[in-house]
Amino acid sequence: MSKKNKDIQISEKEVVVPYENKKRQAVELWLGKRKIGTIIPIEHSIDIVVEGSQTVLKAKYFDEAEELLLREWNLHQQ
Repeated sequence: MSKKNKDIQISEKEVVVPYENKKRQAVELWLGKRKIGTIIPIEHSIDIVVEGSQTVLKAKYFDEAEELLLREWNLHQQ
């Protein structure tokens, strides 16, 4: 018997976070009520901070940043 795929609701929340000794606009990604990470635009790139780890990834575009965050979180979820 196969399992049905469940729809996953991912939401975004705009916040201001301290990052590299500055307050920066950022977007937090939430999976239901669980925060999975933060996407922080920097001058010429985007930094991605995965929740629950010290992992910081880099991306050029916001869509790419979202995809990388979801992939990394999915690999290391408990």
